Amino acid sequence: MLRLPRALYLSLFFLFVPLLLPAQRNLFYTGTESSFREARDLLRNQRFSAAQSIFDEVASQTMRMEELHVESRYFAALCAYELFHDDAAFRMRSFIRNYPESQRIKTAFFYLGNLMYRQRNYREALEWYEKTEVIRLAGEQRYELKFKRAYCYFVTHKDEQAKTLFADIKDIDNKYAAPATYYFSHICYEQGNYETALSGFKKFSSNSTFSPLIPYYLAHIYYHQGKYEDVIQVAKPLADTGDVKRVPEMARLVADTYYRLGQFSLSRDYYRKFLNGGLKPSREDRYMMAFAAYKTGDFAEAIDQYQKVVIVSDSMTQVAWYQMADCFLKSGNKQAARSSYESASKFNFDREIEEDALFSYAKLSYELVYNPYHE
Repeated sequence: MLRLPRALYLSLFFLFVPLLLPAQRNLFYTGTESSFREARDLLRNQRFSAAQSIFDEVASQTMRMEELHVESRYFAALCAYELFHDDAAFRMRSFIRNYPESQRIKTAFFYLGNLMYRQRNYREALEWYEKTEVIRLAGEQRYELKFKRAYCYFVTHKDEQAKTLFADIKDIDNKYAAPATYYFSHICYEQGNYETALSGFKKFSSNSTFSPLIPYYLAHIYYHQGKYEDVIQVAKPLADTGDVKRVPEMARLVADTYYRLGQFSLSRDYYRKFLNGGLKPSREDRYMMAFAAYKTGDFAEAIDQYQKVVIVSDSMTQVAWYQMADCFLKSGNKQAARSSYESASKFNFDREIEEDALFSYAKLSYELVYNPYHE
């Protein structure tokens, strides 16, 4: 048998090893690329857990800066996002930190923004949304980005920025159009742009999500516009049989509206419902309750409410003392009426009331055989 010298064996070994290594390397990458493609197919079919497992495996088998490694890290993080895993934000932050030059970085911003949005961390969500480029997103995601970014502006009190973005998508066919219209209209309402708000709110007549809220807006808008008959038509049913939590609010609006229409008996009834609902009335509310009771002859209730008005020195207090004096007078209590007229006469906000109150005070003092000049 022919024996080759040992030195020749070594020469042949070192000659063929370089030829074998590329073949092994190609075989390795063919396998990992095949696994990567399998994971992508699973991802497209929304089998996120299985896909994530393979992506993690491919990432562990490839070099840190290789494209296959970077792509696998991104898609593994995306699977965690879709699966609502607790480590989704950690994975996405790590990808952003480690691969800032990746072509996936802009969409990673978007998904991390969404993760913060899920947690209602709207300020941080906004930071990531502002870094996201709309052009990097496809189809419905573009509307999603605009809506969520607008909502983050809205809850952080940046109404103008929010309104602009809501306006961009509210009239386009997409699943965010309805909520965008609602929030756009709400901002217009808050800014006193009632006609625009009204136009937007009226689009929700058959929307199951928003239609229950719309009558409350309409009632307030009609009130601000001075359309009092419309207020009664919309708000009265809500005050009678609406959402229990909002009955006092609507009762107050109806009472105020009836007051302005001069229907004081109905106004008094709804003010009572408002008080029974537990909301704290303002001084203005107290005054209108008192006046409605006064005009309907319920002097005891009027006096009770007037006494809660005369707590500061202003024109409302002067009027309240003056009208309370008449309530006492018509109730037969001339002594209390005289005292109330005296209080009204000490203010000069309304000179006519001041003069008449002083005259009435003097008149009652005479009737009661009292010397008004005696100290």
